[in-house]
Amino acid sequence: GGAMSDNSDISEEEAGSLIINGITVEIEEGQTIEEVYDNIRNTCDGINVKAFFSEGSYEEDGDPDFAGYTATSASDGGYLTFVTKEYGSTASLEIYCNNEALRDRLGISQEGAYAKGIDAKVELGEGFRETATVTSNGTVITVRDVNQFEVQFEVEPGAARSPFSDASLDGTEMEEEPLGDEYEVGITILKAGPLDLQVGANEGQTMSVAIPRVDVKALGLQNVNVCTQNGAEAAIGACDRAIVEVSSVRAKLGAYQNRLDHAITNLELTGENMTEAMSRIADTDMAKEMTQYTQQNVLSQAGVAMLSQANERPQNILSLLQS
Repeated sequence: GGAMSDNSDISEEEAGSLIINGITVEIEEGQTIEEVYDNIRNTCDGINVKAFFSEGSYEEDGDPDFAGYTATSASDGGYLTFVTKEYGSTASLEIYCNNEALRDRLGISQEGAYAKGIDAKVELGEGFRETATVTSNGTVITVRDVNQFEVQFEVEPGAARSPFSDASLDGTEMEEEPLGDEYEVGITILKAGPLDLQVGANEGQTMSVAIPRVDVKALGLQNVNVCTQNGAEAAIGACDRAIVEVSSVRAKLGAYQNRLDHAITNLELTGENMTEAMSRIADTDMAKEMTQYTQQNVLSQAGVAMLSQANERPQNILSLLQS
């Protein structure tokens, strides 16, 4: 940022243009500092940049929303400060003004200044395997390991409280590395993992379902801006990565659906087989039973006939003796 010289209206010599990330802010003669600030602030809102007046000094415990600076009103003067709403190495801020009188009024000692963001640097400690890898994209830290393990952490702005030497419109160069001590983070995960569905009747017949979070923040599209060339180019890459991620998730959901459909078909077939087996056990085979009944009936009648003949023989012998 740069320090405002006074609060008077813009003169004819001071009228000009201030270019912020390729977007031009026209500053006209007769405008008050409040009006100039309104134009700058409204333009910056459309390109994911915060423009505000500050006391000009970074505070380690300052407001994270203002990158550690303390905001003041435009009428109080102070330093005109610009902070991007994006984080990481993909975020940048470039300011240019070719009117020397306007630069003097805005507290700018050179035609332009350029600042580029820095990705968070993370070192995995105890609890992670040696095969784990970590990547950072803005405020999102991703840790990956074998067996498709993946966990994402969102870094709260200002969490590490590491002061930076920002690029200043008075010609001061920006430090590429953060200053300050390391910030240790302890993580305790009690239980996490996929959803296990019981798809069979026996132990171990389960299917794991893991559906990742898919929203604007998870896809890295929360700060997409196409008002500038650099922003549009970055938006194309971000959208491409988001499309790949969404396609991957949809493919996983399709695979889960196919496996569940296959499991449902097998369970339906198993149910039919069980019903058929139960029917065979519970229902009577009438043909077989009638055959057995007829056989038993014939044997019974044959026995009665033989007994009748056996009873007639003594009577015949007595008849012979009597005669």
